[in-house]
Amino acid sequence: MTQKSGADAAKGGCGTGTRPMPQVKNFTVIKTIGGGGFGSVYLAHDLTGNPCALKVVKRSDVDENYAYTREYESVCTYMPLRGKNPNLIEILHIGKEEDFFYYTMPIADDVQGRPYDPATYEPKTLRSLMPGKGKAMPIKKAIAAVLPILDALEFLHRAVPQRLHRDVKPDNIVYIDGKPVLGDIGIMTEPKPGMTRVLTHGYGPDGGVVDAAGDLYSVGMVLFEASGGDVKRGYVYLPTIQCARPSPLFPMLSGVIDNAHALRYTSARVMKTDLERVLSGDSDAPRSSGTQRKAPHPESQRKQLPVTAAGKALVPARIGSTKTVPQKRAKAKPRKGTEIIITVPVPEVVSKAYCAAAGAVEVAKDTVIENAPIVLENARASVQYAKDVALYKGWQAQKGVTKATKKMGRKASKTGSQLKKSALRTLKKIGRMLPFGL
Repeated sequence: MTQKSGADAAKGGCGTGTRPMPQVKNFTVIKTIGGGGFGSVYLAHDLTGNPCALKVVKRSDVDENYAYTREYESVCTYMPLRGKNPNLIEILHIGKEEDFFYYTMPIADDVQGRPYDPATYEPKTLRSLMPGKGKAMPIKKAIAAVLPILDALEFLHRAVPQRLHRDVKPDNIVYIDGKPVLGDIGIMTEPKPGMTRVLTHGYGPDGGVVDAAGDLYSVGMVLFEASGGDVKRGYVYLPTIQCARPSPLFPMLSGVIDNAHALRYTSARVMKTDLERVLSGDSDAPRSSGTQRKAPHPESQRKQLPVTAAGKALVPARIGSTKTVPQKRAKAKPRKGTEIIITVPVPEVVSKAYCAAAGAVEVAKDTVIENAPIVLENARASVQYAKDVALYKGWQAQKGVTKATKKMGRKASKTGSQLKKSALRTLKKIGRMLPFGL
């Protein structure tokens, strides 16, 4: 659910102020409080006056009938699961009219913690708690927000049949009675061949969410954004804010984010265990800045570092290259094809240098983005100037050729006239010399 501002909500539309309120039997619609790719969410009162969140999906608002049917079926198949996990949003009621369907959910807490008042109510989501672009939430607070979400995903992934949420993002993590709950189950589905690959830009892997690892990728991107990263510009390993005012827990948290981004997690429970280790400062928690975990969780399916025949392990460098780091042989020589996890300590000066480099890269990106229109305009002006110079030079050359041609023509004409006169004079002389004349 994408939260709307109070001003937009008060207008009663999806951010435009012109969209009429839907008429839903047995419900009084108050105002818009959110929306997504399919449908809008309204604050409404039922017949007894109790508030609820009412999502309405109109057939006319969906580009394809398949998407309309898919969301309706998603809600229907979710109904048997309602109330079985406290970390999933509860569906209170579902209904269908001729040109739309709707379902109701409990309302989220008020973002300001105020007593319920329809005029001032705004839902509390993880998005509303984030301080803004380029700023970071406290690491512990961000982790605490996603731990219950991982419990919800573990429940969905272990359900029979398995279900994928496919839309985990800060807007869909709502707070009810002070606890974060996973909401918006509109595109939840069972994994199957040929399934439609949908995702919210920045929160899903390339190709969409097609398995449990994809949902956990989304959780990693939520943590990345909460730490100060910008998912809309693509995955950047180190948010600049963590260089300027680094959190001591961030190196371990970024190790978890790296694993989620690389689709190494296949179990929400394993990812939750790693995050709990980060909270406790456990040395076995995943590390960033070139450090891998010492001992992976036995249920973890992450890719490990292969050991070469020379007793060396290939460790991915932080900037994306691959380097070979010599390692001491273990007491028991590893058999061919076996894999181990190693730890590569990184000096503090290297971490600081990397932070400075990451910050410089961000500044360079911003500078390029800001100056790109000016550079483009200058380039266009230079091209036009070159064209003008070429045309002018060509015109001068053509003018020179024409002038030379005329000059040569005049000279030739003058020479011809002179030759003609000379010839006539000669003929006259010859005529005078002849006795019989000409």
